[in-house]
Amino acid sequence: EGARLVLLDASASITADSIAFTGSLIIDLPSDYTLDDAHTVLALDTALTADQLAQIVVGNPEKGKSYTFTQSGDGRTLFVTVTSATSSAYTWNVDTGVWGLSGNWTPTGVPTHNDVATVVSDAAITMDAVGAVGSLAVQAAVPVTLSGDDALYVADGVSVVAGSSLTVSAPVRNSSTLVKDGSGTLTLAGTNKVTMSGDWKFNRGVTAFTSAAALGAHSASASAITISNCTFRYTGEATSLTRPLRIAGEYCAVLDIVGDLTFDDLKVSYANTAGGGIVKTGAGTLTLNVPSGTTTLSVRGAEGRSVNQDVNGTFAPSNGEVTSWDGVGQFSMLDGKVLVQGQGKDVSTVKQEHHCSLGGSGWNTTVAPELYLKDVAYVVGSGSGYHMLVDVQIKQGCPAAKLILDNAHLTANGLDIGYSKQSGNTDTPQTTLAITNSTLDITWQFRAPNASGMAPVIRIGQGGLMRRVTSTQAGGVYFDRNLDVRVEDGGRIEVGTPQNLYLGGNAAGDLVLASGGGVKVHRFLAQNGSTAAAVAFDGGYAQFTLNDGISTVVNPATTCFRADAGGGELITAAGVTHTLAIPLRGTGRFTKTGAGTLVFTNDLNVAMVKDLPVYSELTSSTVKVANGGGFEIAEGTVKCVAGTTDAASRFSGVGTLAGSFGILTLDVDAEATDGLTFADLTATQVVADFGRASDDPVPSGGSAVVAKIGAGSSFTGMAWKAENLGASRTAEFVCDANGVVTARFRSTGLLFYVR
Repeated sequence: EGARLVLLDASASITADSIAFTGSLIIDLPSDYTLDDAHTVLALDTALTADQLAQIVVGNPEKGKSYTFTQSGDGRTLFVTVTSATSSAYTWNVDTGVWGLSGNWTPTGVPTHNDVATVVSDAAITMDAVGAVGSLAVQAAVPVTLSGDDALYVADGVSVVAGSSLTVSAPVRNSSTLVKDGSGTLTLAGTNKVTMSGDWKFNRGVTAFTSAAALGAHSASASAITISNCTFRYTGEATSLTRPLRIAGEYCAVLDIVGDLTFDDLKVSYANTAGGGIVKTGAGTLTLNVPSGTTTLSVRGAEGRSVNQDVNGTFAPSNGEVTSWDGVGQFSMLDGKVLVQGQGKDVSTVKQEHHCSLGGSGWNTTVAPELYLKDVAYVVGSGSGYHMLVDVQIKQGCPAAKLILDNAHLTANGLDIGYSKQSGNTDTPQTTLAITNSTLDITWQFRAPNASGMAPVIRIGQGGLMRRVTSTQAGGVYFDRNLDVRVEDGGRIEVGTPQNLYLGGNAAGDLVLASGGGVKVHRFLAQNGSTAAAVAFDGGYAQFTLNDGISTVVNPATTCFRADAGGGELITAAGVTHTLAIPLRGTGRFTKTGAGTLVFTNDLNVAMVKDLPVYSELTSSTVKVANGGGFEIAEGTVKCVAGTTDAASRFSGVGTLAGSFGILTLDVDAEATDGLTFADLTATQVVADFGRASDDPVPSGGSAVVAKIGAGSSFTGMAWKAENLGASRTAEFVCDANGVVTARFRSTGLLFYVR
């Protein structure tokens, strides 16, 4: 478009020996020039020629002002004088024609930057030369196009009425503020990278950009893009843009991202809004590259919109405008992916002070809504009651949402993975939460799911942590209904005082702890009654932290801790005595570790009082230790209340065993040099099972330590029996002065002495 000079304030001018340019010399002037005064623009050592003077134009003329360039007597100083100007109105009067032909306008003439141009009928306008207009109004009820290679300068703005559209494939030039108004659609499809450098203000309807070139120049202005209750749409190729966002209006700004778009160095601000927020729609990926420090995505509105109100109902903007919706003040993602990329979770923080919703809202979702947090700390809520709800009112046939944490730290007051379906939706949405090398902090309550008919998929993997350690009495961590939960590869769930880890009242399926994954909980409570559920251990662990605490299941007939092939570890640390009224089942082995005490007790009744469980004993008794792989006490103490074991319960290890037994079965290695310590233990019979097949007997003449008699136990007060010694072997049990019980093996076959 020629050469360009920019003067930033009224006192500025440019000094040079000379100036040379091809085509026009475009000069952007400051807006605060006093009227009717000559202001110095250029001071040169070599005079401008008359041809050069004729090619100098104002790059950013304001509506209502005229500009006149003059020279000093020696031609070396250039002045501009700004005067007031009146506005004229022009109406396009042909179907097809060029902008610069005066006969195509009524009255005859060509609009300038001071004038209003109106199109009232179907029109295809071509830019045959550089043109200008103060404002352009499309009032036709049919599409209007403006094409060509030459730029149209718009001093003020463009308005398009509802039901109409204006597609501009010619370049648009504006370096101040381009305002879009009206409920129709403005589509910018030209090459605007250089020409459109000013702010954009979208008040109503839809403003769409069809390519990277159409998006205009980068800008650092705080109001580079201002959106008020309307839609910003991008449909082009993958590209990036550096422009701060400013959200205005009572309701939400819609970012309809159809093609992939990245906002670099993201900055978001809010202008006089009580409930403004952002809603992301469109199947494309919106990437928000956030800088170091804190970036605010949504604000807690002023009085009138500050109420604790979750998103609810159907999101259905009319003509791209949001005029009513419960999701005010939120950042909501209803279609496609949003990647929030930080500089590191200890470096970049994103704050979302109001509610958040991901998926649902009755939207016709085409690509699974996904919030992907990468290298960032993300905080939802600025006080109690502000939540993140995933799949709220999800529509029939729409894909379920995903929340992915990748080297991120998400803090949420409340988080629901699988919140609700629209009435009549018969799908079973599998809403996903995946945590890797990240922390999810819950300050109130986590639920997966909230409603029936949902089947969330929860994966907490390597370096992943779900944590609820605040002192708030209400809330907790709940897994319910169709369980598909895996905590594995070192991931963990941690629930601290005073709350619990729960299986909800309708839980069915498995919460799997595998490959070093586990839970560290104040208490555990399975509230399900008739549905079958289990915490399945396959190389995972459960640590109980509440001293004198109780973990239980409402119905031991349907719910258990199950040891699979990888087995499970139950941990109580030193100084902690924790009671389990939970059956141990499965074919694998459980191992007790930690210096604390684990107590198995009989069935309990549970009542919730002020959000916390209160227990009372039941007359029923369920055998608790009944897993096929046995129970190894590697550290600390295990105590079994009478009725919690039977002859099939099997124990081993080098820790301490206490309690009241009928038949107590021990798994003993034939070469053991240490064994369980019996403390305050009574049993009618102790059975030592050496696990040898007939063709692999224990060594004749050998011995094995079976147990150690501690305080409160008596060797002679119990009968002792050996099993599975192999063919032709028997054992006798002896107890030495230190209480060590040893099984001595001998052969039962015929013995010959040859002398």
